[in-house]
Amino acid sequence: MATFFQSENWMNYLLALIPIFVAIDVIGILPIFITLTEDIEAKERTKIVKQSIVTSFVVSMGFLALGKFVFRVLGVSISDFKIAGGIILFIIAASNLLFPQKTNRLTSSTLGIVPLGTPLIVGPAVLTTILNLC
Repeated sequence: MATFFQSENWMNYLLALIPIFVAIDVIGILPIFITLTEDIEAKERTKIVKQSIVTSFVVSMGFLALGKFVFRVLGVSISDFKIAGGIILFIIAASNLLFPQKTNRLTSSTLGIVPLGTPLIVGPAVLTTILNLC
């Protein structure tokens, strides 16, 4: 137990966690969360937050356990994954810029899973960071 608190171990944990916190981009997700849940009461909003946290944890741990194996089987490199994620995000951003009308969003029971849990909390940036760190 005493070896866990050595400064060398803490530095390794921090060096692993800081890139993940940067990739999650909490400040960028917050306005989207507020917009998606503006007409929902507090109890339901709490349920959505819990659902998104559980979803993001399960997806990231599953990707940590199986990501490199699946990529090896499919013949996809980490660079290919980065490029594909960037292209998808570019297409979504271009679509939002070209067609800026606000669509009516219906509150669903899976709002915490998609789009909040994945791809907003655990998206291409977090998954790529996880692959690079392990």
